[in-house]
Amino acid sequence: MVGRTRSIRGWGRTEFSQEAFDAMKGAMERSEMEGHTYGLLLCKCFGKITPSGEVVLGAYGELPREKLLATTCPRGCEPIGYFIARPSARPGEIPYPYPYPYPPHPHPISSDIWMGVQALLPIVCAGTDRKIICYKIPEKIIEYRRKEKEYGEESERVLKELIREGYSPDEAMKHPKYDALVGEMFRYTRLYWGPANDFAGAVERQDRLALRRYGKYGEPFLEVVW
Repeated sequence: MVGRTRSIRGWGRTEFSQEAFDAMKGAMERSEMEGHTYGLLLCKCFGKITPSGEVVLGAYGELPREKLLATTCPRGCEPIGYFIARPSARPGEIPYPYPYPYPPHPHPISSDIWMGVQALLPIVCAGTDRKIICYKIPEKIIEYRRKEKEYGEESERVLKELIREGYSPDEAMKHPKYDALVGEMFRYTRLYWGPANDFAGAVERQDRLALRRYGKYGEPFLEVVW
């Protein structure tokens, strides 16, 4: 069981509401008792990070992206991140085999960071046993990923429009208007892919030297110990 809070640190700690702490703690308690992965969406509401109110059950140590993103924030709030609780790796206490060992520490792993990048959720939190650690993905990575998504959606819209105008699919994909949009999409892909991969790997490995290159983003956004 998760006990009384011993310390709360991190450069973004004041942005979290008490409801967020309580929800993450509750998910961790369920994870420890049941041996399953649980997650919840984090929302920005009136200047504070609050929970969405719905806890999602994961499987095999992972949190299903589709199930998480299907949850909604309260009216007037917007999704800003997510939390994933994994049970601690104690011999004999895991009820079913996992395809890879649990992370030995509660910080997010590489796939957690990439899920945040792809979903445009910059705050990624993970918790195991009696500790929660959150990182905030650097703004440039999120901005470049947002631009990639925008150009990708616009290119799809233009492609459908060209086909409706009578172009064949092959002709439409060679059209200068479509080609220019796809070119811009891939330009932004190249801008964020390398840094995102480097950042995700550094967080998973807790490579302090690599994380130092990201300034404040290389330090935990939130660290809670019970």
